Amino acid sequence: MISIRGYIDLPPDIPPAPGDVISDGEHVGIFDPLPGGVPRTTSAAAPMSSWAAGLSGAVVNNDWGFRTGQDTTTRRFEGDLQRAFTSSETHSGSIK
Repeated sequence: MISIRGYIDLPPDIPPAPGDVISDGEHVGIFDPLPGGVPRTTSAAAPMSSWAAGLSGAVVNNDWGFRTGQDTTTRRFEGDLQRAFTSSETHSGSIK
């Protein structure tokens, strides 16, 4: 697991908020629920990975991250934006 400056891992009992980052270690989505609160994520889809991605890929909003059997981690930014974007530190390791 990787530590990302300014982001905290949310416990499973804390519901995600718009803008939270959801990952399974291989794919990442931004929590972006539908009106009414239906859970969804917005993420990049590889070409031909779904009907919505088409031949060249796309940005899609779907139920990824909330499907039965998915093991995901949710992170929320609670850091200092100015420090986060001006640091020269790099991060390595698994993304989950």
